[in-house]
Amino acid sequence: MMIVALALSILVGPDQAGVHRWLAVGSVQLNVAALVMPSAILLTDRGIRVNGQPGYAVAALGMAATLAWQPDISQLIALIAAAIMWAVAQRSFMLLRWIVPVALVTLLICAGRPDPLDSVPHVEGIFHLAAEVSPILAFCGGACLLLTSLSPWFLANDVNKRPAAAGLATYFLVSGFAYLYGAFPVPLAGYGISFILGWLIGATALVMK
Repeated sequence: MMIVALALSILVGPDQAGVHRWLAVGSVQLNVAALVMPSAILLTDRGIRVNGQPGYAVAALGMAATLAWQPDISQLIALIAAAIMWAVAQRSFMLLRWIVPVALVTLLICAGRPDPLDSVPHVEGIFHLAAEVSPILAFCGGACLLLTSLSPWFLANDVNKRPAAAGLATYFLVSGFAYLYGAFPVPLAGYGISFILGWLIGATALVMK
């Protein structure tokens, strides 16, 4: 279903300068990657750890390829970082042997497809705008984003869920603070409801048995 959602964003989602990252729900445009990535990370962990089904890993690879083709490099980097942290938390170097080459290939594909969208100050530069009003306001916004990103560590109610929590927290951290290394949206502050819904879905899935 996750790959279907991403594929739909490409096939029928709104077009902005040739980029398809959204699905239109009435007058609201939702960023599909931000919605599905948190739950996709947890479902992949559960599928492999509990059910021993490698198909979940194949689905994760499909999502990485889709993000590379968009191109959506901030979400791709966040997914790769989450996968690496998840594998490290499980102390599974066999998984890393699969993740690293796929990560390199998808990053090369994505890097070869420059993002045609122009940055928007109140989306990618919201903390800079906040700092111009009040440094304290910018600091508080950053602190809220940091605590929200780290929240999976505190929500994991089972030691077996620690690797999934590590992956999820890494995803939120890397996507949340992507503005530090490029012109990327700032979740919770500079972007719409998609990241908030994604966090709620991921947090709920993490605490559920």
